[in-house]
Amino acid sequence: MEKVKIECPICLKSGVIDVTHRVINNSTRGITAVTVQSNIICPHSVVVYIDKHFTVRDCFVTDFTVELPMIELDTSTEYGLKKNFDLYLITINITAHTLSYILRCRFLNKKFIFIDESEILQTHLSGFLDYIFNNTFKLDNSIISMSQYRKNKSGYKDAIIFNNVNVIRDKFSILKEKRVRVEEMMVQKFLAESNPDSSLIILKNEIYKVFLIAESIINHSVKKNNPINRKLIVDHLLEKFSVGVSNAYLDFLFSVLKENFKVDVFETSTVSEFMNFV
Repeated sequence: MEKVKIECPICLKSGVIDVTHRVINNSTRGITAVTVQSNIICPHSVVVYIDKHFTVRDCFVTDFTVELPMIELDTSTEYGLKKNFDLYLITINITAHTLSYILRCRFLNKKFIFIDESEILQTHLSGFLDYIFNNTFKLDNSIISMSQYRKNKSGYKDAIIFNNVNVIRDKFSILKEKRVRVEEMMVQKFLAESNPDSSLIILKNEIYKVFLIAESIINHSVKKNNPINRKLIVDHLLEKFSVGVSNAYLDFLFSVLKENFKVDVFETSTVSEFMNFV
């Protein structure tokens, strides 16, 4: 048993939890997700990511979870995709927040620069992103060192810049905590799965669901010549996939449709028009 000090990212209150060696040693990826319920350290519930040295690598608040739509997908072809990356290297070096930022930039079609000094990690991270975004969201992005960034700052003026610790530039204000909750939920599901192959499929499927839903909404709207609004999206998801959708996920879909697919979406005049469908 080891004592691990954690700090809540919301209220900054710190405390100590006991973590068994068995839990940490059973992780095949070097990172273990440990849930800390509310009122153990502070009023907030959090999931803490701990490495094999019992060091806290990242922490998500789970008080504001977002329900992801449950859509059955055919995953039989995923096992045949080439994996030219080391998942252990990715999960031990890339924080959960960083991965959620990368997902958000891809979903919203915003060029980003991720700064990291390891050339080996740069190569493996590129392979990892190619794998999880296969046949879905494509985006030119760069994984470079700080010296490379400093030499050509002017060339990156339109990009979102971050490293594993800080957001250096977020000119579109898309990486604020409350706006990345869907992506954080996807990352939590990915890191909660102990089997590496299964975790990749989980993350890839969540990404594919977004792409599938967005394309389906657009095709449905074009065929019926209907404007894309919240009620249309909710009705279509119920009809096509037999799933409901939370307001948070609905907001997320609106952003994806507008920013990545460049389609016009229209807010309903009042919330009451669609709340009964959510």
